[in-house]
Amino acid sequence: MQFFPNGTVVIYGNYWFPDPNFVAAYYAPGFPSFANPWVVLALEFYAYQQGKYAFTSGEAQSLSIPQADFRSPQFNQYLASVLQNWIKTGYIWDNGSWAVINGYNFLGPNATATAIQDYEDALNFYNTYGNFWISNGPYILKSITTVTPQSAILVRWSGYPYNYTYWFNQVFVKLGVTSVPINLIPSITSVSPTTITANTTASLTVSVSAVGNPEAYVYLINPATGRLSMRPSHPRQRQVR
Repeated sequence: MQFFPNGTVVIYGNYWFPDPNFVAAYYAPGFPSFANPWVVLALEFYAYQQGKYAFTSGEAQSLSIPQADFRSPQFNQYLASVLQNWIKTGYIWDNGSWAVINGYNFLGPNATATAIQDYEDALNFYNTYGNFWISNGPYILKSITTVTPQSAILVRWSGYPYNYTYWFNQVFVKLGVTSVPINLIPSITSVSPTTITANTTASLTVSVSAVGNPEAYVYLINPATGRLSMRPSHPRQRQVR
């Protein structure tokens, strides 16, 4: 993560997943983690510091306190009460020292006002959805049922900025590619040899056509029984076009 004085955050990484929206959510800018806003993390630390909730089941058992669980209405209600108090007092976790990097304060010149605005945003989220499962993906947890039959309802975040179009422009349009490449979806172009004799050594060469760094898996099937003779594995020799 590269931070700039104007508040811009640039994130570099090496990651792949079939769903481009999942990749976008994974790399969406956030501090101090990719997943949750600082307010949520501060609330968790505060709950532990106050001896109200533990992070792990082992801690919960040894300290005889509940484990923090964002699925729990009681836990979310407690966090909401803490936020309401922080809004009144202007409290900032750890005096905001975590927000200062290389002398730059990412809470801005008026840290208290920024923090209170963040608190109010988080509290509004809770009042709308009943939980503090606040993240940066394209879907929002609206409700969850933890008893059998378990279920969850997700709603799409219409304002999600890091969608497929955003990343297509970032990855392809900047390179002069304005339409989806015809070989965007990986395909096997050739496999050699196509048959293998039992009890012999064979070397397989698989050619794959795709954009980026596709992966190919090899399955060996017994033609007599139709059953899989070998679990899929990465070929040792791979040709990528």
